[in-house]
Amino acid sequence: MQPSVDPQGPPSRATTPGAVGDVGVGADGIADGDAAGDDTLARACGRLGMALRAFGRGEVHVAALAAPTGPATSIALSPQGLMVPQDVLRDGSLHRAVAAHALAHLRHTPPGVPAAGMKAMTLAVLSLLEDARAERLLGMEFPGLGRCLQQALFVESAEPGLDFASLALRLARAIARPAHRDGNYWVEKGRAGFERVWQAGGRRREDYTDLGRVLANDLGQMRVRLDPDQYRRPRHRDDDGWLWTHPGDAREAALAMLPPRAGGRDDAHHPADDMGIDERDMERSLGKGRRFHYPEWHYRAGLLREHWCTLEDIGPPPAPSMPPGPARRPWRLPRLPRVQELDRARRLRRQWEGEALDIDAAIEAAVARRAAIMPDARVFVAPGRQARAVSVLVLLDLSESANDRAQDGQRLLDRERQAALLLAAAAAASGHRVAVHGFHSDTRHAVRYVRLLDFGRPLDVVAAARIDAQRAAWSTRLGTALRHATGRLHEEAAARRAILVVTDGAPSDIDVHDPRHLVEDARMAVIQARQAGVRCHCLAVDGQSADDVGRMFGARGYDIVADPAALPARLARAFGRLLR
Repeated sequence: MQPSVDPQGPPSRATTPGAVGDVGVGADGIADGDAAGDDTLARACGRLGMALRAFGRGEVHVAALAAPTGPATSIALSPQGLMVPQDVLRDGSLHRAVAAHALAHLRHTPPGVPAAGMKAMTLAVLSLLEDARAERLLGMEFPGLGRCLQQALFVESAEPGLDFASLALRLARAIARPAHRDGNYWVEKGRAGFERVWQAGGRRREDYTDLGRVLANDLGQMRVRLDPDQYRRPRHRDDDGWLWTHPGDAREAALAMLPPRAGGRDDAHHPADDMGIDERDMERSLGKGRRFHYPEWHYRAGLLREHWCTLEDIGPPPAPSMPPGPARRPWRLPRLPRVQELDRARRLRRQWEGEALDIDAAIEAAVARRAAIMPDARVFVAPGRQARAVSVLVLLDLSESANDRAQDGQRLLDRERQAALLLAAAAAASGHRVAVHGFHSDTRHAVRYVRLLDFGRPLDVVAAARIDAQRAAWSTRLGTALRHATGRLHEEAAARRAILVVTDGAPSDIDVHDPRHLVEDARMAVIQARQAGVRCHCLAVDGQSADDVGRMFGARGYDIVADPAALPARLARAFGRLLR
């Protein structure tokens, strides 16, 4: 059967015994089923069963799938047997290829590898590579079956399309016939990668895992969608049910059953609740982060989709252990203003001018005049000044595009880290509270938020090494990161709070195909932050994204940095503007 593929999650197991029709054949090749059933289907099932039995697989039960009422189904190979759609059974030219492909998996593919945590695109590409590996191994054992499997891939005409189904078929053909040249960059990369692993002795299934993940990520960057209604495998291949097991998402069920948090936090109102945050205090098995669920704005529908994005908050990671190296270059720290504001609760007496009279000073001046003594003219009371409490969170874009190098050979990531270090050091010297956080994402289910330097923490050698060692990868889901940063700033007692975003352009992610969607979501996140009393400003290095950045942050809420080398100075200038 055709697997039910969710573009946001792994496909489910496709077949169950209840999906089998009324015609089947046992290990002995005798039709079992309704006597009034289709004799053609029974004979076809018998031929397939006897073919598998000839190769020592007589325990495999072959049956016909019930005629589908919706989209056409695929062949299903499972521990319960081989279940074949009726249209495939009626096409005698496919029988040999169907039996050969099933035999390839039965002989060379370990069944039921857990698929939990893998995305649908990754599973589909890994399944494609596993089909090619198993068929090539079978062709080495039985060259005649190998030629049959190759010919089955070239039966249908393949349009040179760029959708997933076309690219998958083109890659399968390129791998099956290495001399075949497709011309598409992704197809040629997959063929060359497969041959490289094969020539290096890659005969196991897991040898092709890294290649599959790279190819799936490339498809995501190419904005290729995996549409289950349009993805049709070659007719002789099964639906990959033999390859994977798809257990229920037990972790989400466990999250829903978590007990109330200690200290009565569920009963008390938390400022982050105003942002639509659903916090789950469960430690991740692969890190020390807590998981949060955030909404996302759908501008076409005009609604906020609750609990749509999952964010993992990673605390300051341990400092990397690096051998002693040359001393850090003594960068010149930018000067930041020490902002002060009037405090009417603090009153300065005996001033030359002010808002009110100082009664004691006025009486003393009157007494001095009566005594013919020159009075003191400082008879006013003025409000005093005190340092303004300011908390600024610097949010760094740590997506893969930050690894791009400028003409001077420096990466944007290097500029970001340098600017963050300089600003944190200058802020500490000026008495301001600064935090340095970063983010990147790999679909809405995996937004990673890294706290490199928290508020109130000193910028010591360990913190500087931690910022210097941060790497960039994945994509940019800015709206979710902004909502989480706003929640973090709610914990600050400062009167003025701000978020300073450093990015290279418009947000994007591999599971979003509308370029405007994440821009509108980030704009809504900025509006929510400002309504909560948090100012937002953006420094964008990509000048071509001015329209998108202006849409997100407003006409006066962003700056374009044409020269990445000037990023530290421009960051300090934007910081000073936020203070004013």
